[in-house]
Amino acid sequence: MKKVDCQKTILFTMLVIGTMITISAHSWISMWMGLEINMLAFIPLLTKTNNMLSAEASLKYFLIQTLASSIFIISSLMMCTYHNLLPDSNLINNLIIFSLLIKLGAAPFHFWFPSMIEGLSWLNCLILFTWQKIAPFIILYLFINNSIIYLFILMSSIWGAVGGLNQTSVRKIMTYSSINHISWLMMALKMNLNLFFLYFIVYTTITLFLNWTFYHFNINHLNQLINFSNHNVLIKMLMMMNFMSLGGLPPFLGFLPKWTILLKMISYQMMLIMIIMVMCSLLTLLYYMKIMVSSLLILTSQYKTSFLHLNLSMNLNQFTLIMMSTIPLYSLMFLSFFMIM
Repeated sequence: MKKVDCQKTILFTMLVIGTMITISAHSWISMWMGLEINMLAFIPLLTKTNNMLSAEASLKYFLIQTLASSIFIISSLMMCTYHNLLPDSNLINNLIIFSLLIKLGAAPFHFWFPSMIEGLSWLNCLILFTWQKIAPFIILYLFINNSIIYLFILMSSIWGAVGGLNQTSVRKIMTYSSINHISWLMMALKMNLNLFFLYFIVYTTITLFLNWTFYHFNINHLNQLINFSNHNVLIKMLMMMNFMSLGGLPPFLGFLPKWTILLKMISYQMMLIMIIMVMCSLLTLLYYMKIMVSSLLILTSQYKTSFLHLNLSMNLNQFTLIMMSTIPLYSLMFLSFFMIM
């Protein structure tokens, strides 16, 4: 057991080091090296569980990430070597952007993302939804003024919203939600780097709470949500509030970064893109509602009991999660205005 824990500690350390190398790099080779260290540390974490699905997922992840890394390093070398000889450097820039979007799982390069997610544990899902996005986004910031970014913002927003509508797997619902949030993260990155970090921190916090709930209660499909017993009412309320926060409903925490991005988009007169992104966010709320209905609104006899007979006891962890997920907006308004200045 100690050996396994030691291995995981080393792999997690390499995962962090790889991302830090990419963020602090001053050359394309250093960025590529950081991405590779990150990938090579994450793949053994995927294969830790003795499961055929996890082995298949790790193989898919390796092949896709290797393809993206190959495109990235070849394009980077061409940019450095033949920059003055190329008639159109936008082609090379676009290739680098494509490689980063493949790593992120953004539309239309997202097809590997939902197909491999079923083989991952909830911890690995959390890492893939959050930490693995940091390095590609930081590199993408170098090309954020490229107008082709708007196309991928719209595609990720639409595909992430539509793709999750007919899903019954909670992992796939979270995956398509992540694709939709990639569009908001790209838009935040285009507006302001501080705004990107604000959105990413809020998104990571909400995703952490949801993944913890799914892991703790072993929830993989929507039909498992109706099997919650009566003493889990507070957890159900917590999950519902986090999904509403993830969808950007006020007065929950997730509304804050989306509201700030919308204000920026209005100031830049991006009305059409803004309307499309808002409508797609409403579609994501639709499949969040499926989860909330499955977990809270099933009219069985156990929910018809008096509220006084419910077991409302909770430990410190549950209380902390509830308070964090329902932080009122007014307590963070000053933070949003400070970060977007």
